[in-house]
Amino acid sequence: DSLPLRNPLQGELNTNIKLNNANVTLSEYRIPVQSLDLTAQLGNGKLTLSKLNIAALEGTAQIRGSATMNDAMDGNLSARVSDMHLESLVAAKSESAPSKIAGKLNATLQMQAPMKTVLARVKPDPSTAALASAPLPANWGSGSILLTDARLVHLPVVHDLSDTIGKAARLVGAGDAYNSRPSETALLVFDLNEDHVTLKEIQYLGTVAAARGNGIVT
Repeated sequence: DSLPLRNPLQGELNTNIKLNNANVTLSEYRIPVQSLDLTAQLGNGKLTLSKLNIAALEGTAQIRGSATMNDAMDGNLSARVSDMHLESLVAAKSESAPSKIAGKLNATLQMQAPMKTVLARVKPDPSTAALASAPLPANWGSGSILLTDARLVHLPVVHDLSDTIGKAARLVGAGDAYNSRPSETALLVFDLNEDHVTLKEIQYLGTVAAARGNGIVT
């Protein structure tokens, strides 16, 4: 392996990182990670993530991708999350605080886009405003999110609906069933299009109510 000091992106580098029993802090949560295995290569002006396997939250995640080291950092990424239990998240500020969300997460993501523009839009900053305003391809990704055995009432979008349903459930004598173990299911299937997300399928199934639809998020 060699990295020219004046132009390191044109060098060659192979790396492998393994971690066991680590903790990763993400926003307000600490994520217990049982194992992490990463293999990456840099060569010919391209960064390749050959393997990133993570065992955490009683499930697994696999991430693969690559990026060309040009001005836009054009790249592709694929990710799959299998059977991660969100209630195993630990609140970083208070380990005794209950999780705001519970459920088993399965998700997929495929994307091909200028990564610098994507990152600038995900985390806005005045210094990257020009990158954030750069156009994205007409169809630059797709994915799905499935939550089962879930409790979503702490999410703002669901709270009011859940409260109304809970009151109705008690009126018809189903309150005990509604307030029992997490039992909601939510599914999102989406495409990433230019400056918006097309929700091709939205499904929600609760103890006493169900809904489905589609939409666009800008």
